Amino acid sequence: MDLINPIYVYHYCSMDTFYSIIKNRTIRLSDITKSNDSMEVLWILKYINEIFNGVYEKKTSDEVKLSFPFQEFQKYSRNSGFTFDNLNENSTCFVFCLSESSDQLSQWRGYADDGKGVSIGIKLELLKELGIPIDSNDPDRFLMFDKVKYLESKQRAIVRKVAENLIEGINKFYSTNNRLGSKPDNYDKKLDDFFEDAYSDLFEKSVFCKNVFFKEEHEWRLCHIRGRKPSDFYNSKNGLILKHGITLKNLSFLEKDSKLIPYLDIDFSRKNPNIDFISTIVIGPKASSSIVDVRNFLLSEHLDIANILIEKSQGTYR
Repeated sequence: MDLINPIYVYHYCSMDTFYSIIKNRTIRLSDITKSNDSMEVLWILKYINEIFNGVYEKKTSDEVKLSFPFQEFQKYSRNSGFTFDNLNENSTCFVFCLSESSDQLSQWRGYADDGKGVSIGIKLELLKELGIPIDSNDPDRFLMFDKVKYLESKQRAIVRKVAENLIEGINKFYSTNNRLGSKPDNYDKKLDDFFEDAYSDLFEKSVFCKNVFFKEEHEWRLCHIRGRKPSDFYNSKNGLILKHGITLKNLSFLEKDSKLIPYLDIDFSRKNPNIDFISTIVIGPKASSSIVDVRNFLLSEHLDIANILIEKSQGTYR
């Protein structure tokens, strides 16, 4: 069961990654297409035609239907898969994944070197200050932070809201042009824009919708989709300052297995000293490092450990 009001969320990682996080004072947002879910971003596609068609029938004014009949609307809504493919090919979603569970066997197995790594606890409220929730009306959701939706009812509600906003925009467009029963000026271009905006909005929100099969992960995500405003971020060498001196660094690459791997780092090296970026560290059930080892490592890296709880997993997994 999901926690109603979790105080912390936890990032599971190998000991090597933990070492790099502390050494560099960064956490890394990685390409979502490299995750273990083959339906990342694409999961909610199956709802679009049904929900969009239903919203068209219920919300489109009778006058608008004369100029924009259902058959024509379907041509656009059926194009969603193609549009998502294009967005997927031309955009990169970078995510940093966390769980509400601090000490869960499946998380240790899947994301922390089979229990040899750690889980790092970060205050939920701090991450909410860094990222915008997906239901925000802010058009520049540059960095998003929200809980993953697994239930079909919640996923359908997301699609329905986007569809309702789309139809509302089309109704207003026809009314403003005051040419109901005929096609307004810039008709084709305007419809293309309406659907492009709707699918772009839905594409962003789809990052936070997953198969219920993964529900036990109780996941939260920090996400940036490359291409989002402010555009000057991409021309900046120093990145973008978020809150409390924490910075989203610009796009970087590493080479691995003859491939160029893109990533974005969030740098907390210059954070406000009164802000604790890392609050807890749980050492994995199969990790050979002790609490003393981790504490001494943090001290050697000049971290203030007064407010960092370090503990060993309660698991007996070996």
